[in-house]
Amino acid sequence: MVTPVVYKNINKIIIVSHTHWNREWYQSFQEYRLRLLKTIDKLLRIFQKDSEYKYFLFDGQIVPLEDYLELRSENREALFKMIREGKIGIGPWYTQPDEWLSYPESIIRNLLMGKKICDKLDLPILKVGYMPDTFGHTAQLPQILNGFGIEPFLFMRGLGDEGEDLGTEFLWLAPDNSRVIAIHLLTSYSNGVFLGSLVGHPHTFYYGDVYPKTVRIWKSGNLEMVTHFGIYEKEPKVTSDKAKKQIGWLLEQMASKVRSSALLVLNGADHSPPQESLSMVIKELKEHFKDKEIIHGKLEDYLSEVRKVIDTLPVYKGELRGAKYEWVVPNTISTRIPQVKYPSYVVQTMVPYYVEPLATISWLLGETYPHDVLDYIWKLILQNLAHDSICGCGIDEIHKDVNTRFRHAIEISKNIIYDKMAFLASQIDTSALNDADIFVVVFNPLSWSRTDLVKLHTELPMGKYTILDEDGSELPATLRKVHIQEVFTKKKVAELLFIANNVPPIGHKTYKLKYLGSDIEEPIITYATAIENEFFKVEADPYDGGLLKITDKLTGTIYKKFNMIIDEGDAGDEYTFSPPYEQIIFTNEGIKADVWVEKTNSYSCLNINFIMKIPKCLNGQKRSDELIDMPIHEKVYLYPNVPRIDVSITIDNRAMDHRIRAAFPTGLKVEYSSADTHFYVIERPTIPPKGEGWQESPAVDYPQIYWVDVSDGSKGVMLANRGLPEYKLDSDGTLYITLLRCVGYLFRSDLLTRPGVVNLSIPTPDAQCIGCFNFHYSIIPHRGDWSNSNVFKEALNFAIPMLAITTDKHKGKLNTKGSLLALEPNNVIITALKKAEKEDSIIIRYYNASSESISSKLSLDMLKDYAKEVWKANLSEENIEKLKLDDTIFIDCKPWEIVTLKFAKS
Repeated sequence: MVTPVVYKNINKIIIVSHTHWNREWYQSFQEYRLRLLKTIDKLLRIFQKDSEYKYFLFDGQIVPLEDYLELRSENREALFKMIREGKIGIGPWYTQPDEWLSYPESIIRNLLMGKKICDKLDLPILKVGYMPDTFGHTAQLPQILNGFGIEPFLFMRGLGDEGEDLGTEFLWLAPDNSRVIAIHLLTSYSNGVFLGSLVGHPHTFYYGDVYPKTVRIWKSGNLEMVTHFGIYEKEPKVTSDKAKKQIGWLLEQMASKVRSSALLVLNGADHSPPQESLSMVIKELKEHFKDKEIIHGKLEDYLSEVRKVIDTLPVYKGELRGAKYEWVVPNTISTRIPQVKYPSYVVQTMVPYYVEPLATISWLLGETYPHDVLDYIWKLILQNLAHDSICGCGIDEIHKDVNTRFRHAIEISKNIIYDKMAFLASQIDTSALNDADIFVVVFNPLSWSRTDLVKLHTELPMGKYTILDEDGSELPATLRKVHIQEVFTKKKVAELLFIANNVPPIGHKTYKLKYLGSDIEEPIITYATAIENEFFKVEADPYDGGLLKITDKLTGTIYKKFNMIIDEGDAGDEYTFSPPYEQIIFTNEGIKADVWVEKTNSYSCLNINFIMKIPKCLNGQKRSDELIDMPIHEKVYLYPNVPRIDVSITIDNRAMDHRIRAAFPTGLKVEYSSADTHFYVIERPTIPPKGEGWQESPAVDYPQIYWVDVSDGSKGVMLANRGLPEYKLDSDGTLYITLLRCVGYLFRSDLLTRPGVVNLSIPTPDAQCIGCFNFHYSIIPHRGDWSNSNVFKEALNFAIPMLAITTDKHKGKLNTKGSLLALEPNNVIITALKKAEKEDSIIIRYYNASSESISSKLSLDMLKDYAKEVWKANLSEENIEKLKLDDTIFIDCKPWEIVTLKFAKS
């Protein structure tokens, strides 16, 4: 006699129809859009003829509707009617993002854009943090979701061994103790795809015989290949027997996992159309499972059941990057770095730190705020931050589109920045400054006073110049590199470099530029091997690959063999690094390097040239015996009064199937790294989990935004970066930063680090990153750790340079030096300064970058002349509490709290 299976307390089965819409992936955006048209057309037809078909979830995002209506405008009102009637769920996201490659403000703007669109169209928005396929989740996501009034969170990827204790429902806490109800989609977001077509794990839908049977390949004449998916025209065959067995399988899988009384069945998958036969299948399921309530419902129906047991839910705190149940494909953060990750850094930095603050200041001074243009820029950025776009894990065609969207956003942004910088300069009263006819206005977007290198390309006669502070003191300056630009006439563009001192926070300072004569002050070139300033001495060994020896003068610590270039074979794919079965590693140790020094008033530079010989490619699972040249040129900079060592490295990559990293053997014995993430500095252990029974080897490479730090408490080394999001820290204190990862396939199924077969072995030759590329990072040795030394400020100074523009002598209403506001203490970091979305107010956002409660202090300077009242707001810019407006405003901040203030313009 067979013992019947007891399904614990599950008495309700909630079937939610949906599609997970990757906007572009193994096909291009336009090819996917044709499939999208068929999907939504079919959905509207089903709603017209089947009154039992209750609901369809559109993947928690809004952009597919925009893509659809651009070509199906005649269906706009029919679609909106279904949304307003609650039959189609949209949002809260604009796009389904990759969190690790979305910068902090970009995650907020993704939700803000979703809300803004729905508000404008009078459409209800889903209040669920639905992120079914994102490759892990950042620790502050609960606080961000709460900032938009979102309490529940559904996800599939990211749990490690802790998942065994947490089960499928738990409370996830942010560092500030904000919480969400987290639902782990243990059997995936496709556990009920075309219910009745298969039995078992939904992976078999794609890698069995259901989905593949719909695929047809066609090519004729001089046309390119077409891959056609017939599932949009003809549904897979379903039977009630398979549907019953699938529900039975799910009940058995979830019996010991759920704490609520409900089973969530997600009736959909990647790019799947709605199931027309679903109402018939549900009817037959009700006949079979008579002891259970079965409904075709919404996520909210399921969440209401979970809320009944909220007091019994366990608690988890921290990021979600485990791969016990599903892959998190950690090395997508280093795929296509030059093509995708670097332009992503550029635009995600320039918009919140340059475009919006300058546009806001200009608005206060009387100019129109460019709302529509900024919305367009943000849409381009957010479209690229969709997880299969920004991660670089798609066919070459889509990353050409991604790069084009970034280029468009950058082109628009840089021109707005120029216009606003020129307008700001025109408002400054330079008439009172003597001894010069040319002035340089420097803008600092960060919330502390800065002394740092400023670079400016502008039209200036070649010669010798001096830069004078307002008090007449001379500053280090260099004029170099005349470039002739033909724009109707020849323009002589020179590069001016100087050390700007004490530039006010979120403000400007004006310097006098004085021409001393036509004699050009050439850089001094010597065949030396060392440079130094008051902070560091840096030496390059010409007989050992130009490896660096750094003496930290403040601590007396000496670091050796820094900036070692490590080349290793990569037999992985766009998702995951995997060493070949026979790995051979090459470095620049022992290579003869050409070394020389270039010195000017404003910088000293070590130039290091060498050639590494590395394998040309992989032969199967072995690096080839044929070696080819990989020329490398390094420039290592020191500046007076700046406690950083900036590095610019050019690599001419001619090889395939390999990974290039820079290594820094700090010698510091540590158990964890500290890395800059979203409104939080996270500590990650140097020794990963064992990963027994995991679907993928535990990650050893981690994401960062602007910096990573290794410290033993008394001293440390920080690495700041510009668009290099992947690092690793070994337990011996060696820190690595990935420069290039070169692979040739979308997926491979022979990886050592990621077991499993995926039938998408599409060649991606552009992901081999053949070409000459520049990389930028900064080495910052320091006392103490990242927080008590305030070294993180120097990292942000590197990642977010100051801007400058020349102007003439004229009257104006602004002083030559001014600040919008200042923030204290040191560990308060501003992330946004913009005009509010709906009203004439200024949004200022910052966070407490510490694990202690603090009282933040805002000192209003220019802003006090324009503000009439101030409110504390949430992330969706809704008022929470009116505050007393004064020249100085104190705000109590919890550990790691994100604070949004709204200053109404008078």
